[in-house]
Amino acid sequence: MGNRHFGRWTSPRWAFSEAVVLYMRQSEQARKYVARMEAKHGKGKAISILSAKLGRAVYRRRTSPT
Repeated sequence: MGNRHFGRWTSPRWAFSEAVVLYMRQSEQARKYVARMEAKHGKGKAISILSAKLGRAVYRRRTSPT
């Protein structure tokens, strides 16, 4: 992928953080996970942890052969 832009966002990290906030609105499982991480790390870090997890899943999905 190199140095290309990821969609219209210049920062994939920002995009995944926004995606996590939207994902948490829909998913009870995501809310529970963030609550567990929030108890250990605080709210901002908890969202960042789930964001990184989502980013790894998307990267793996995009790069794996189908």
